[in-house]
Amino acid sequence: MLGSPSQQRREGRWVKPLAIVVVLLVVVLIFFAIGGVGLIESLEHSVSAAKCAYATTPAPPAHYDEQLYLVQGGNSGSITYYVPAAAQFDSNGYGPAYLVNGLTAVGYWYQVGIAYDWQCTGGHLNGFYFVTEVWDTSGQSVVGPSLVALDVQAGDEMNLSLTFAGSDVLMSVSDQTNGVSHSQSYPAEGATSFEGGMSVDPAEPGWFTGVMTEWYHVEPYYEGEAGVNYTAVSPLAGSASDQVTLVIDEQQVPGPVLFGQINAVVVGCPCYYPFSYENANETVGPSSFETGGS
Repeated sequence: MLGSPSQQRREGRWVKPLAIVVVLLVVVLIFFAIGGVGLIESLEHSVSAAKCAYATTPAPPAHYDEQLYLVQGGNSGSITYYVPAAAQFDSNGYGPAYLVNGLTAVGYWYQVGIAYDWQCTGGHLNGFYFVTEVWDTSGQSVVGPSLVALDVQAGDEMNLSLTFAGSDVLMSVSDQTNGVSHSQSYPAEGATSFEGGMSVDPAEPGWFTGVMTEWYHVEPYYEGEAGVNYTAVSPLAGSASDQVTLVIDEQQVPGPVLFGQINAVVVGCPCYYPFSYENANETVGPSSFETGGS
């Protein structure tokens, strides 16, 4: 979800075979003259590129977005999780983002977290970054994806938080090990709480309040991630009947959903529920959520 790109296509038709050959030759020459593949990659990654002012390691474009997430059931005035800064990456060098998400009653969606070796134009970044993004009621990104380099070491305990601060939503990350922190605010547009449950509004498909591990890959990804455990400051269930929803999916961006599966469970007891699909794993407990692992 973080920084989804877009494409445009043009089609034409010619009548005479000779004209087809001539036109194709001209198109090929122009294509290489203006940079060909580089131009297409810039269009596909235009949003991320605009916010990416750091050195990158070259890698093939990553078009497959895998998301492992937990949708909270109840409404909340703040969302805070602790998660270790896990330094993992795939065979092309791309790493994941660990994100806290909040959907408000007025229809804005806020996202904050850390990313490791995150995608950027022409390749991937190196190390850990503070990441934020905000979408408005029309589904347009109005903030980000914004990336700021963080002096964080693998294994540091990170605090990821979305809170209402006056008329704003405060998106913050802090390293509990060395004290490094970063934050960004954006207007709450009159909202006072984050809404539990999946969104059913067509303008905001899949928006939710909860926590997510998101990972872009070059090819469809069916490998197992290392286990990463999110610990909620407050229990995930406000009552014994509250449900949370576990989701595993992967989508080609732009393109179709390759696979997706959801599972709603009650977490109002001291129980742990595993959920697996297409070699991806999740486990939820009363105040914890793990992605990856076995």
